[in-house]
Amino acid sequence: MYQDLLVYCREPARWPGVLAYARCLLTPGAGIVVRLHDDPVRGEIGCLGPVPDELPVIHVARGHQPLVEALVQHAAWADAVLIDGPDDLAFWRSVVSDCARPCLVLPGADCGLPPPPPCHIGLGWNGSLQCRRALYGALPLLRDAGRVVVFHVADHADDADAACAYLGRHGIGTIRTDSSAVPADACARLTELSLRHSLDLLVLGAFPHVRFSECDGARTLAQLLHSAPIPLLLAH
Repeated sequence: MYQDLLVYCREPARWPGVLAYARCLLTPGAGIVVRLHDDPVRGEIGCLGPVPDELPVIHVARGHQPLVEALVQHAAWADAVLIDGPDDLAFWRSVVSDCARPCLVLPGADCGLPPPPPCHIGLGWNGSLQCRRALYGALPLLRDAGRVVVFHVADHADDADAACAYLGRHGIGTIRTDSSAVPADACARLTELSLRHSLDLLVLGAFPHVRFSECDGARTLAQLLHSAPIPLLLAH
């Protein structure tokens, strides 16, 4: 679990559900949430709903800073970033690439909040640097997961062996499955596998400098950000 979590929620009405999900990502009794919020109207924070006494929440206004700049600044003192609302690919490229922290993305409004705790986690694996960073950034969650499924394509079977061995040395058992698909079907394939394995979270490397597979392609990632029924954890 994480100790410090930076949270941004675009819609105040969704804050209680976002907060409830944030709680399940934090070390019980020790985690802190820093809520970055837009310049509030009078009483906005008071309308966000009750905050449990055992969960410290620090409210920080971003003032006149651009949102990406504010997220990058405050992410320096967080273990991970949880964001709800934005759906622009350029925004996500900037945030994921510059925050140097794992970035958790909540699904759209029609999926409801809060999602279940990340007990069944999928890891998209292609051997890229970004994928390795995503694995490492997700370790605090993977250690507490009841099931970890490693998705890989045939060309990266050896890399997947190494990833599973590494996780095994951390006491994390894995299931492996081939996620090969033509580029146009990559999003549908990952979504179908996520549903088949009842996943609560999908971990992916994002925005590689050199494209390793279509799992990290801009089109597939844009589709997942728009339509994935479960939260994503992205790292660059």
